[in-house]
Amino acid sequence: MGRMIAIHLGAAQSQVAVMAGGSPRVIPNLEGRRATPTIVGFAEDGEPRVGEAARQLSAFDGSRACVLSLADLLGRKLDARTAREARRWAPAARLGAAANGDLRVIVGDGALSPPEIAAHLLGSLKAAAELRLGEAVDEAVIAVPAAFNDLQRQAIRDAGEIAGLRVARLVNASTAAALALGLESCDRRRRVAVCHLDGHGFDVSIVEIEEGWVRVLATAGALGVPGESLLETAAGLCRRSLEDARRAPEQVDEALLAGEDGTPGSRDLVQRAFGKPPSRVTLADGAVLGAAIQAGVLRGEVRDLVLLEATSHTLGIETKGGTFTPVIERGSTIPTRKRRLFTTIADGQTHVLVHVLQGESDLAAFNQSLHKFDLVEIPWARRGKPQIEVAFAIDANGAMSVEATDRETERRQAIRVHASSGLARSEVERLARLRLDKEPISMSRTA
Repeated sequence: MGRMIAIHLGAAQSQVAVMAGGSPRVIPNLEGRRATPTIVGFAEDGEPRVGEAARQLSAFDGSRACVLSLADLLGRKLDARTAREARRWAPAARLGAAANGDLRVIVGDGALSPPEIAAHLLGSLKAAAELRLGEAVDEAVIAVPAAFNDLQRQAIRDAGEIAGLRVARLVNASTAAALALGLESCDRRRRVAVCHLDGHGFDVSIVEIEEGWVRVLATAGALGVPGESLLETAAGLCRRSLEDARRAPEQVDEALLAGEDGTPGSRDLVQRAFGKPPSRVTLADGAVLGAAIQAGVLRGEVRDLVLLEATSHTLGIETKGGTFTPVIERGSTIPTRKRRLFTTIADGQTHVLVHVLQGESDLAAFNQSLHKFDLVEIPWARRGKPQIEVAFAIDANGAMSVEATDRETERRQAIRVHASSGLARSEVERLARLRLDKEPISMSRTA
């Protein structure tokens, strides 16, 4: 078994780190820099470039080079909105769609999925770690923006597998930045707000720390917010996180500003949101160092530290009239299991469709669809009489399962919910084998 590393996949910059001698440390990339721009580019001949090399490619050959921001690319369908926004985040890219509508980027005579593209960046960071450590690396804890939904998180897991990395855990960037605080001895409970700025993204987590326990009370984030709008959006997310945590600003003992401290007005934002200036400021290393600590916890190198993460989004099902009915509210501590009772809407209804969704809208159509399945052979009854129990469970790794049970017959249907990154399982495995054999990541043909 190889070494476990930590990666922060930020909206603007990405980093890699490792636990060494009981402390986390950042590993420079292959160019000797501590941070790598979260972009991947392709020259006219299809040759991939990562980070600063991709940025230079855009500068020297902007009219023909395809340069992509991964945070904008992941988890998208090719629809009118994506086509419109792509002019901003990938002006030279040619876009296509898979049979299911998932976004593809046309490079040469082939089409690449977002996980294939992200695998180039993760593979570069993995190679840098192996070069510095002098040994193989095959696992990673990855810190991602809190705004990432399940589709985007699954895309990262698939990208990791293609790059030869088993993703042992995904954590939110602001939560990861908070983990370093948990290493400090503390004889009293304290509540800390961690604000993480990363280019055009923002994360906030409110955590409770006591004697090695780091419990996330609330977490929220936003991506793709330009310029001056970023601080306005961040202020709204800070207010929302306080509401989700059921805490007033004066009940927060300390505020921490992580990520890019150079954003004008960031310190004032913390002061206004939590009634106190940031007591400490960390530079862009906060998230990746915290992810390295979590890797140390999983490997047994860090003891007496436990992270209790919280959900970033609400999970539930579609009910009568296209309504979204929550089962697990955002901010719930994981692992968790919650259940609700539902019933039929028509006389003699012998089956029900369970449509699992993620999001914050009261209308199902405006939330992200994760899975659909049927509970069948329900005995004939008048509407409203059957009792259908729907239970959601999320484990410590963020994996979700859903089951529906007819209480009268005990008939049960259960599924493991796997969000699709746009690639079939067999295709992910094929690409991972090619990577393992040191062959280049191939391009799937355009549909």
